[in-house]
Amino acid sequence: MMHASKAALVLGLAVALIPARFARSGEAPALPAPPAEAVVDLAQIEAEDKGLELKPRTEPPIQLSLQQCIELALRNNIGLQIERLNPELRGAAVEIARSAFDPTIGGTLNGGMQHQPSANGSPVKHTADGTAYISQRALSGGSYRIGPELYRSADSTHAANLALTLTQPLLQNFGFDANRVGIDIAENELAIAESALIGQIIFTVADAHRAYWDLVLAYRQLDVQRVSLDQAAELLRENIVKMQMKVAIKTDVLQARATMASRRILLVQAESSIRLYEDNLKRLTNIAGNNGQATATWQQPLVPTTEAPFIESHPDELDAIRQAFENRTDYFSQKKRMENADIQLRFAKNQLYPQLDLAASASVNGTHSSQRGALDSMAEDRFNRWSLGMVFSYPLGNRSRKNAYRQRQIEKDQALLYFKSLEQQIILDVRSAVRNIETDFRRVKAARIAVDSARANLEAAQEVKKEGGAGITTTDILQFQAELESASSNYLRSVVDYNKSLITLDQAKGTLLKTQNIDVKRE
Repeated sequence: MMHASKAALVLGLAVALIPARFARSGEAPALPAPPAEAVVDLAQIEAEDKGLELKPRTEPPIQLSLQQCIELALRNNIGLQIERLNPELRGAAVEIARSAFDPTIGGTLNGGMQHQPSANGSPVKHTADGTAYISQRALSGGSYRIGPELYRSADSTHAANLALTLTQPLLQNFGFDANRVGIDIAENELAIAESALIGQIIFTVADAHRAYWDLVLAYRQLDVQRVSLDQAAELLRENIVKMQMKVAIKTDVLQARATMASRRILLVQAESSIRLYEDNLKRLTNIAGNNGQATATWQQPLVPTTEAPFIESHPDELDAIRQAFENRTDYFSQKKRMENADIQLRFAKNQLYPQLDLAASASVNGTHSSQRGALDSMAEDRFNRWSLGMVFSYPLGNRSRKNAYRQRQIEKDQALLYFKSLEQQIILDVRSAVRNIETDFRRVKAARIAVDSARANLEAAQEVKKEGGAGITTTDILQFQAELESASSNYLRSVVDYNKSLITLDQAKGTLLKTQNIDVKRE
């Protein structure tokens, strides 16, 4: 019997010590202790709530319309500034490729002295020579070089020549296609860069639209939360007055008070969402300029002045797909990449041929004891020479060029598969965008009905409760308020989503700049 009592005592002490140990170790944080008496005094409640109110923002607000937002993004967006440099880079690459066919001038000048036995007793001999020339590659693959050559030999004999040399490939590297490879590819890369710039402009405009509508929605959601909080506060005041008049119970007051506190949390979260979407829009528009240290602008609130409209639209899916294939910049760029793959394949095929070059040269020569005499002798064209020949080479097995040709074939096949994959993606993008527009349109219609119904329910319940109807409780009123809050939020979000879906379709079709009246050349 005594043993059982001792065991029970030890067990009781252990159970009593467990919460204390958890509290000390931090493994199970305890909730705040409840107050001895719940607050139901209106003045005290208002004093507590005043400390929870959002701090007003003192920085001067920046009023921003949707049009101003787009203009700022087009002018200041850093990603767009980076993309604008790519056509300049590719333009320089085109000029570099073309410069391979620019004429070149050059020359040499040499002088020398040698000591050697001589019958006339003068062992020192002087030599000198100089050349000048102009040379150039031709688009046919050939090249030429022409220029004078002057010599003074050790025996003081002067010579003058005017020489011309020509080379022309007959198999490998023959023709315009084989020699314009660098130029054609560079020009296509320039076209791709210009197309990518337009694509980046479209992306930036679409992103700015979406970011702007997100900020508009955040502000409207804040308004909804404020109304919801005011409704709970009004109900709380009514219940306190009724409790003092003995026509309401304390539970009604506490329930309204708890709901009011929960809605204040939602209000704080809505305010935080505004800051988040403001920062996103400031980043997209780079509203502070390229001065990353302009923290004052980052602190200023952005206030959107354009409301999200609801303009009914029912796009035709097949027509939208047709427009996408006509206007999408990535579709155009992939076509150019396929052209580049075809150009490289033709060049690789040309490189399979043996090297067989026609080589020709001709010159007129003159010699004399003086330099002037040598030039006069050359001008008389008494001494000339010419030659004509062929140069041939072919690597046994030709494995390097054969495998290079195989690589280009594979790359062309890959480019074609990428092209087909892109076609499928474009169709999916358009179909998804059209489907979202239809879905969001129905959402807006349904959400509008839901708002009207929820508001009517709340007003009817408030009227019944005001007249002392026993069937409507505080719980009912709070529930109707929550339903109106949810319906209002859903309606606002559906309208914003509808506008974002319209922008997404224009982006998927590649027609966004046209529908927004944006001149790419001017931008």
